[in-house]
Amino acid sequence: MKILIVNTFEIEGGAARAANRLHHSLIELGLDSTLIVQAKTTTDSTVISLLTKQEALNIRKSVYKELIDYPNKSKTLFSVSNIDSTKLVNKINSLNPDIVHFHWVAMGMIRIEDIPKIKSHIIWNCHDMMALTGGCHYDEWCDRYKQSCGKCKVLNSHTENDLSRDIFNRKSFAYKNTQSINFVGTSKWIVECLKQSALTKNNSIFHIPSGADGRIFKPLNKIECREMFKIPVDKKVILFGAMNPLGDPRKGAKELLEALKLLKIENTIFVIAGCHEQINTYELELPIYYIPEVSDEVSLSLVYNTADIMIVPSLQENLANTVVESLLCGIPVVAFDVDGNKDMITHKKNGYLVEPFKKGDLILGIEWILHNKLYDDLSLNARTSALAKFDLRVLAKQYYNLYKEVVKKKYMPQALESYSTLVQPSCNYLEYYNSPSFYEVLFNIKKDNFKCVIYGAGTVSQTVYAVIPNNIIAYVDLSNNEKYSSSSEEKIFHPSSLKDISYDKIIISVLGREKAIVQYLVEKLNVSRHKIIIFDL
Repeated sequence: MKILIVNTFEIEGGAARAANRLHHSLIELGLDSTLIVQAKTTTDSTVISLLTKQEALNIRKSVYKELIDYPNKSKTLFSVSNIDSTKLVNKINSLNPDIVHFHWVAMGMIRIEDIPKIKSHIIWNCHDMMALTGGCHYDEWCDRYKQSCGKCKVLNSHTENDLSRDIFNRKSFAYKNTQSINFVGTSKWIVECLKQSALTKNNSIFHIPSGADGRIFKPLNKIECREMFKIPVDKKVILFGAMNPLGDPRKGAKELLEALKLLKIENTIFVIAGCHEQINTYELELPIYYIPEVSDEVSLSLVYNTADIMIVPSLQENLANTVVESLLCGIPVVAFDVDGNKDMITHKKNGYLVEPFKKGDLILGIEWILHNKLYDDLSLNARTSALAKFDLRVLAKQYYNLYKEVVKKKYMPQALESYSTLVQPSCNYLEYYNSPSFYEVLFNIKKDNFKCVIYGAGTVSQTVYAVIPNNIIAYVDLSNNEKYSSSSEEKIFHPSSLKDISYDKIIISVLGREKAIVQYLVEKLNVSRHKIIIFDL
């Protein structure tokens, strides 16, 4: 099986590390995996660089020009996804993989309108909310993605038809007209967001977390690790780290630093990793040490092993690598009880979940772990729980199984050009496939687990089957004289066989003739009207 993983960056950022780790785990599993990025930073021969470093830099600079009309935008990342990505699409199609696996594809990596041009099955890992919103990577508790965005909180917009609404509509059109697009939520929280988003709720949605290599991220000698980074060996160490931790308000540095002013624990120091900015706006009694940003996995494991406790105070968070990596190293974690954190942290078992966003409870959690007489048990629980759920060797097999499941599905192409020859005078297929009621009805059938028979065996019936294959038990059509038999391998029968089939609903897939078919079913075959489903265009 040929897998093509797509991510903007090769190793920079949590999503890049997740994509890179999965890529190499799949190779270790024996799969043919390639990672394609904007501009690679290593010499890895299994990674393809789409652009030169200068070209990539120019594109990343240009993405912000789209936001010039929103000068009061918040600091939350917002992606317009409007830069031509023909080069990427052509590369993907020339490689002809079985699966194209998107991870973090912002900063000009993919234009929304180019997604339907990809000929392979697409799986999109949602490391944040970008795929399911009108552009924001985190919604700042807005929830308008459940309808159609507009009045965007991140853009500080008070207009319905703003940039977020435009992007939402572009994504809606693209997703509906993409041959095969599936979404993976790396946390249970983001899975629920995907199920509630008006953009993604009718697509296949799966849950597989991100992870790390438990052979690299593991408990090490704390004294040796501290000596390596010139951290005192006789103190309790509170560790905090993230990409640009002091520049991204969502990371919760402000809340953490304000809380630490209340902390009264002797022989304790505060270590900030990956930060280039010195703290001078908070009067902390704790001594502060800095560890520069590290990019390789081994060094990162050494950083975690300097700590007695890891603090991840993010205000919104999907599934933070820092939590997974800390736990694998046996370091208990304190974090706000938000979003994906409860997938990783079991309160008072391998860490402490803080009531959002209470500074007093944050301090209580830090003190509870640092003073805990059963600290060694917490540390062991951290390691064992993370190995069971987040070790890459476990997750790579889950992804392989997902790939096989997706490839097995029979998809009906929905790209507009594919239907140009199918439009008949009696109906409008384009209107049919873009009708919200079409997907809503099928989604409800799937939710209620109805056993269904499809009336008709043409193009529309194939699309219905592609969306709800497990709910379809048979087809009926007047052109087929086959009588129903439970042992028959035939799946298409004459409608008179309905009396012998145990089913909940019959779906009319012959457009333009619904009224006549319903009359035939009710008057000639005594089918109950409540069992008949037609689509209201």
